[in-house]
Amino acid sequence: MHAHFNTKNMKRKIFYGALLCCLVILSLAGCADKVQVSTTLVAIRPAMGTGGTEVKLYGEGFSPVLSENIIEIYGERAEVTEVDPNEYIKFIAPENPLGSYPVMLTINGKTWTGSKFTYRDLNSKIKVSTLTGGNGWGTAVGDKFSTKFSNVHGLSWLEEGKSLAVVSRGSYNVMSVDMDGNSAFLVGDGNNSPLKDKHPWRVTNHDGLLYIPCKASGEVWTYDIKSGETKLLYKGGKNVQDVRFDKSGNMYILQRENGIYRAEAGDYGSVKLWVDFKEENVAQIHAMYFDPDNNLIVSSNERGLFFMVTPSKQITCIAGSEKGDSDGVSGNPRSAKFNQLYGFVIDSEGTIYTVDGNDSNIGGAQKIKRITKGKNGYADGTVMTLVGKTGGAIVDGSVDEAVFGNPYDILLDEANRRLFVSDRQNSAIRVIEF
Repeated sequence: MHAHFNTKNMKRKIFYGALLCCLVILSLAGCADKVQVSTTLVAIRPAMGTGGTEVKLYGEGFSPVLSENIIEIYGERAEVTEVDPNEYIKFIAPENPLGSYPVMLTINGKTWTGSKFTYRDLNSKIKVSTLTGGNGWGTAVGDKFSTKFSNVHGLSWLEEGKSLAVVSRGSYNVMSVDMDGNSAFLVGDGNNSPLKDKHPWRVTNHDGLLYIPCKASGEVWTYDIKSGETKLLYKGGKNVQDVRFDKSGNMYILQRENGIYRAEAGDYGSVKLWVDFKEENVAQIHAMYFDPDNNLIVSSNERGLFFMVTPSKQITCIAGSEKGDSDGVSGNPRSAKFNQLYGFVIDSEGTIYTVDGNDSNIGGAQKIKRITKGKNGYADGTVMTLVGKTGGAIVDGSVDEAVFGNPYDILLDEANRRLFVSDRQNSAIRVIEF
């Protein structure tokens, strides 16, 4: 009887012990669900917008439970609409005053600080004005009301944020324009110019020299900003339209039908073919600019496309599909359509600001467009029209009012959030504040 009792008790102890172990295991398993996986925040796209903007916070280690991902900006809670635990959180930016504020993510009581989201009304706050010109075609310098251009083309900085270098192609001059709209001659004097009949196209400031590609003569000339001396640097090209420099000081010359030529830093007299765009079935390349990663971005006016050329000379189409006028689908810049791509500029984050013109002003708009990067760079970026519409007249004002006439080149004042545009049809320099 006693032995039976002991055996029975032992079985009970074993049963309850096993039950307790199961409960512990289940408890630990439940706790495991609550263990916070290491969370990493990478970037937000877009980094600028208004309340109501759909934003993606990229990273990994997010909670798979939507409601456990709490996002706040400037104390205001955002609506989280989608989550991929190891890729992104999608949310709607809450309303906030204009300014830049960090994105705060809280999961199970732990908070991380991500990149800043900047509240700017990119559309309604845009203001377009005329800096100088707009008084008909001609060649004249003076104040903003006296200045006249003849087929205004390329833009560059003489002194960033303070004065521009402007190519007046039709009169073969390069002129200066300050921020009050006052102008003066740099190369040529309106009647005589060393660039006569050479058709200067664009202008680039590098190490105190203005580099001036001349389409008709196939030459590159320089202008010394301090001494005022003009010299021939390169000849023998064909349809030379742009000159740029990489971070190492190597010079690149764009020849519209032939491709891009390169000269080593310190030896600009030795120019060799670098990339042949004929192999890409592109008959006309038009302008180029280096992005922050030292990739060369190139526009094709003929096909309405943007290409990226890496330092190793790999070429990829990053935006555009065919000639036309459409921003395409968000997240797919290859779905966009551009009518006539001329000049463009790239900011410190890799955002491209481009003109999209139309020589005939028929069947296409006169617009300024922006290409922003996505998580995977330009591959999943977005094309958006900032301002402009079909017309051709010179109309200043808001985003709903402003009209351009075949804009040709564009220059960025990133510090002051301004874009300068050469308005070819209206012989004017226009300013976009945004």
